[in-house]
Amino acid sequence: IASLPAVVLLFSVGVAFTWFVLLPPALLFLLNFGSDVAEPQIRISKYINLIIMLAFWVGLSFQTPLVMTIFARLGIVTPKGFARRRKLAIVGAFVAGAVFTPTFDPVNQTLLASPIVVLYELGIWLAKLASRRRQKVVESELLGRTD
Repeated sequence: IASLPAVVLLFSVGVAFTWFVLLPPALLFLLNFGSDVAEPQIRISKYINLIIMLAFWVGLSFQTPLVMTIFARLGIVTPKGFARRRKLAIVGAFVAGAVFTPTFDPVNQTLLASPIVVLYELGIWLAKLASRRRQKVVESELLGRTD
């Protein structure tokens, strides 16, 4: 419950990122792709579905630092473990960018992968803070029990 404001904030930032940064070039690409062969005819239901799905998945991917912090706080993964898996996370960010974006061009894929990589790095930093805090709590409990 304590992390609910962070969840809402990160999800909202992800949705705003989708609306202001990701959608304009994606729609431009989709509307102009193959325009010399056929005229694009957009159905409003497909357009709304595209926006909702894209905003949902991007908003969900913006939860990365929070999830990493919680895992570090619980002692499931250490910050060093996250740092060792950095290359895998970067590849995963680009795979997510390829899966979540409605186009197959590398510009939109990179537009989505870049903030995920930045959020992963932020998650490592926050995991370090959470890990230090967890260690202090464990040490104080051990010292309290020996008295």
